[in-house]
Amino acid sequence: MKRLLSAILIASILLAFPACGSKKDETADKTIHFYLGQEPQTLDPQIAADQSAKLAIGALYEGLTRLDENGNAVPGVAESWSANADHTVFTFQLRQNAVWTDEKPVTASDFVFAFRRALSPQTQSAACRPMFVLKNARKVNSGALPPDQLGVRAEGDKTLVVELEYSYVEFPALTSESVFMPCNETFFEETHGKYGLEFQSILSNGPFHLKGKLSWDHGKSLKLSRSELYRGNQAAKPAVLMFSMQGSEVDLSDPLKALSESTVDAAPIPEEQVEQAKELGLAITSFEDITWGLAFNTQEPIMQNEKIRQGLVMALPRQNLLAHLPENAEPADYIIGPQAVLMGNNYRQHAQGSTGYLKENSQSKALIQAGLKELTLDEFSNITILCPDTERAKRMVNEMLVAWNRQTGKYFSMKPMSESDLRSAIRSGEYQIALTGIHPEQDGKLLSVFRSDYPENPSQLNSRDLDQLLMTAEQSGDSGALSAYVQAENYLNAHAVFYPVYYKNSYYACGKNVSGIVFRPNSAGIDFLHAGKIE
Repeated sequence: MKRLLSAILIASILLAFPACGSKKDETADKTIHFYLGQEPQTLDPQIAADQSAKLAIGALYEGLTRLDENGNAVPGVAESWSANADHTVFTFQLRQNAVWTDEKPVTASDFVFAFRRALSPQTQSAACRPMFVLKNARKVNSGALPPDQLGVRAEGDKTLVVELEYSYVEFPALTSESVFMPCNETFFEETHGKYGLEFQSILSNGPFHLKGKLSWDHGKSLKLSRSELYRGNQAAKPAVLMFSMQGSEVDLSDPLKALSESTVDAAPIPEEQVEQAKELGLAITSFEDITWGLAFNTQEPIMQNEKIRQGLVMALPRQNLLAHLPENAEPADYIIGPQAVLMGNNYRQHAQGSTGYLKENSQSKALIQAGLKELTLDEFSNITILCPDTERAKRMVNEMLVAWNRQTGKYFSMKPMSESDLRSAIRSGEYQIALTGIHPEQDGKLLSVFRSDYPENPSQLNSRDLDQLLMTAEQSGDSGALSAYVQAENYLNAHAVFYPVYYKNSYYACGKNVSGIVFRPNSAGIDFLHAGKIE
């Protein structure tokens, strides 16, 4: 009996130890829901330029590095890296256990092929600009040099050496971007031009993967399942990422309702819903990364005239406008805001020579009349300005209308609307002037929203001069990039393309029992690797 009791006691103790030592994380192994909006045009990392695609690619693939919650580079496929004295040559050592979803190893050659393909003129990638930091990248992209002259080479299967055109201390963090993800040449060739367009033509190496033909329901959803082959520093916490699109039944017209009903687990929310979100116990993340101002549609028959735009801006009573600043907003003297970073440094602290917005001037009426004369018009037709449907925004715009009506003798009107409708109107080009917000983008692409080929250009601008300045900025070292961005910002102000008025925060909310989702400022994406929730 004593031996029996002892055996029972020992068995109970042994059974107890695993329960204590492996306490289950109740927030893990869940499905995380997020609304993408537009369907990704492609999931090819070397080509994808839209934000919805980049968000999905960030989960499906892994580059040399990842970014932590503070935006710093941490190991991805590369377990370590080093640089020469002037940070123009970086050597990355790859993980031995990094594999593709077909279980074949990820090698340094996969990165060499990806970098060369992204910059090849035959690829015609609109996403390759961040790669212009690589040695000979611009010449390869223009066709002046063959791809094998690009500053990247494999030294064995697990060592990648990257040469840069100029010193860039923060280069490892840059390699976390989509366009720097690896690509297996053999698999790419086998897709016969369909790479990234269907689940069958995707070979990924990240923490999630597309598990079967039903994982991509075009126009409706993307279902990303946790990859059991991924061996990064930390495995993905969610079992599934479910990304819904415009063609699905998910309704995000009221983000708080969608969050409260667990239709989505995270969403951007307008500022007017922030207090209500807090009352509901939702976690809020915010960044002062939006510049609000007047965007003039430079393709509209009247607003395409520069003198008219300049005259309208110079007629604005700045102090009267600022009397109606929205809550938690700061006056904006510049288009690029105070939190913008260029090559690891605060842009505004170093941007000497920035002229800022066009100031109020008594010559405004004469400029407007000169512009009308150039268009062979005697007077304005009716002009409408779009704006957010909030009291402070409407009061601010009313101050503009009073000034313009006084200057022109013609009636200007406003059309308030929801922020989502405002963005849709601008995207479609159906406006003359709009009070809207822009994200100046992340490091190294501070004004890319104004490029001629940018799909959501807030002023519909098509300017070779500005495009050249932005290209110079994206291809230059510290001082060259800084000088080019200052010139580009001055160009937008001097030509009255965008008139900055105030800086505001963007806001993101997570569901009440959701944790671990990392949001990044300036349209730099969302990381779901550590996302969890209690159901």
